[in-house]
Amino acid sequence: SDEALQWLEKAQFLFEAQADQQGVGRVMEKLSFVYSQQGDYEQALARAQQQLQIAQAQNDQIGIGAALGSMGMVMFYQEAYDKAQTYYQEALSWATEANHRYGIIITCNDLAGIYWKQGDYHRALTHLFQAQEVASEIGYREGIGFSMSNVGAVYEYAGRYDVALSCYEQALFIATELGFGPNIVPILGNIADVYRAEKLYSQAEKLSLIHI
Repeated sequence: SDEALQWLEKAQFLFEAQADQQGVGRVMEKLSFVYSQQGDYEQALARAQQQLQIAQAQNDQIGIGAALGSMGMVMFYQEAYDKAQTYYQEALSWATEANHRYGIIITCNDLAGIYWKQGDYHRALTHLFQAQEVASEIGYREGIGFSMSNVGAVYEYAGRYDVALSCYEQALFIATELGFGPNIVPILGNIADVYRAEKLYSQAEKLSLIHI
């Protein structure tokens, strides 16, 4: 939103006044995301490139990986999946080199999204299972649930509704356990979609009424 941009620009000014380049880099990442959401991909890419330049100047491996992920996101929104895949793969390499587990989890999910769009469900699942494994190693329950929900989506699109439903139910359990309301609503919607695909319309209607 325009309000978000105004706040981020103020934050950028403050970080620049303090010569805090890491802070500026974080702002660039947020700006890139907001511009992508608004469909201004030229500005989004420019901010991601600034984010990358700042990270490279500081030899910040984690920052470089995050910036490459931002660039991949911009390409993904434009449906330039080959370019997005290249950026995400580079981002994963940097995150792995820096042993940045959260970066690995995020980027594996991003790469899975690319393969899912391309209909390569096997590679999508491979990256999602990697994300789950890393999230389990550090006890990151939200990451486990997020990846599990994405696994469900892959199986749903592959027509494996029984497995998809099981995955969604596990993701719902974790979201409920953690009290993440915003995560619960889309999962309920996904479960309702599976019920509709299986022609279980009464169950789907009940869920639809819950998450409206």
